[in-house]
Amino acid sequence: MPELHLRGLSDHDARSLLESVLVTPLDHRVLERVVAEACGNPMALLELPLSARSAHLAGGFELPAVIDVPRRVEESFRQRSTELPADTRLLILVAAAEPTGDAELFWRAASHAGIAADAVGPAEDAGLLEVGTSVRFRHPLVRSAIYRSASPPDRRRAHALLAAVTDPTIDPDRRAWHRARAVLGRDEDAAADLERSAGRARSRGGLAASAAFMGHAARLTPDPAMRAARALDAAFAANESGASEAASQLLTLAKRDRSTRIRAHAWICCVRAWHSRTRGLARAWRSC
Repeated sequence: MPELHLRGLSDHDARSLLESVLVTPLDHRVLERVVAEACGNPMALLELPLSARSAHLAGGFELPAVIDVPRRVEESFRQRSTELPADTRLLILVAAAEPTGDAELFWRAASHAGIAADAVGPAEDAGLLEVGTSVRFRHPLVRSAIYRSASPPDRRRAHALLAAVTDPTIDPDRRAWHRARAVLGRDEDAAADLERSAGRARSRGGLAASAAFMGHAARLTPDPAMRAARALDAAFAANESGASEAASQLLTLAKRDRSTRIRAHAWICCVRAWHSRTRGLARAWRSC
């Protein structure tokens, strides 16, 4: 009986397929990492936009946990990872927490934690990931499964390691993002860093990334009035990027502050929203 051997898509075709189903463009490094981890599998490429809102992935400034991993997949890789040595588990969590797959950053984090390079071996032997010129999981959903199964303290430790070894002059936005994810409770310094990152993202035209930065800044802000102001800014950035659901959630946070200034600003923005036909956000505020 004749046999037909199916090969995976080329990187060029895989990239084209992924881009065809994304509503919001991915950061170039994140897109390349997803293409690499899909290994030419069309289903893996198509699962990404179905498993997570694209606005959550834009710019690479969101958590792997936002992807809805099938329970059977998550459980399979959770069991496989729990059998690994403690240092190896921390390394694969660090890899999962950094969406760009930057191998140099990965090794710097390992060194900062005092973990030997050969500690990654058991994870590679288990078929979870491979580390070469980049850090690549065997499937895009493995990254999410590893991150989701980790405890909050372990996640914060992983992000703290990445923040510590990210150069603030070369990549201040990624350092701010990891630093914020390492915070327990509210922290104005971390929130202010995120606000500056949001401004830089907006100046580059990255509305989804700007919304992600500002939304997290709002949640970390100790002062209620400032928290509401930042949430409002994040809501309208999210709305402009097409993430109306996220915008509505941020408006709910903003509405907790009843100051005249905040509410007046909101109504002005809602009028603009009506004129630009983004009516979902205007209705969310009218329900106040």
